[in-house]
Amino acid sequence: MSWKIALIATTVACVSTGCGLRKSSPEPVKVVARAFEFNLTTDALEAAIPTHLSVADSAAWAQRYLRDWTAQKTLVHRALVELPTELQAFDKEIELYHHTLLTYAYEEQYLAQHLDTLITESALAAFHGEHPELFILDEPVVKARWMAFPAGADWPRDVQDLKKLLRSENPEDLFALSNRCQDAGIGYDLDAEIWLPISQLQAVLSVDRDELLRAGRARSVVKLGDKKLSLLLVQAQLNAGDPSPTSLVAERIGELIIHRRRKRTLVAMREELVRSAFAENAIEIEE
Repeated sequence: MSWKIALIATTVACVSTGCGLRKSSPEPVKVVARAFEFNLTTDALEAAIPTHLSVADSAAWAQRYLRDWTAQKTLVHRALVELPTELQAFDKEIELYHHTLLTYAYEEQYLAQHLDTLITESALAAFHGEHPELFILDEPVVKARWMAFPAGADWPRDVQDLKKLLRSENPEDLFALSNRCQDAGIGYDLDAEIWLPISQLQAVLSVDRDELLRAGRARSVVKLGDKKLSLLLVQAQLNAGDPSPTSLVAERIGELIIHRRRKRTLVAMREELVRSAFAENAIEIEE
């Protein structure tokens, strides 16, 4: 039997993938497998085979499909034959499942047409302000300026000048410092506008976590490192257990806002549909 399945599978795979041949005209429906009262046609098997497979892979896939199909249909036949009639009555379940699928499809179409998916920064901030307990930091985060010297480099002679420039609020000083970093191949971030988890900063600067935390408490430019040297100025810090900055959880807040909007949109839609149905006398409730 296995060689017959392999032959059928290879033939169907060749037809479904082309094999350099063209169908000259429509052919009669052919049955490639039978299990009791169930038939599997060539067209059904062709449609089931993924189109991206090669002929050899398609044949192997079709063999598995045929085995699974015959096993499933055999089991269904035994159930039809041996189960009592009352255990074969699934009309209510089928109707409920059908209605569930219809409702889901309609709701998704309605949402695609009516759901507001635009989320502004003010909406993010408002939601965050309403539910700060949902967004608690599990590690410290900082806003910082830093310079990371290449591995093995020594402190430059003008390191004190670099420290002065790093803590300057003069745009011209920071611009000059960024040029110096670029020319010397020094990694840097002089903006200090983005909240950065301490673990990410630790990876960038290759320094000990406790050393970073001490530097954060200093609020001044600190020299860090041994083999890889860096300068760090932490300008703001939040600790584990504090509410997270909105920017770090914006994506999660956006998902929650959309979820809430979905629920409200669907509730409003259902209420409007029911009101319209009552107005049309399409709904009657006996008192």
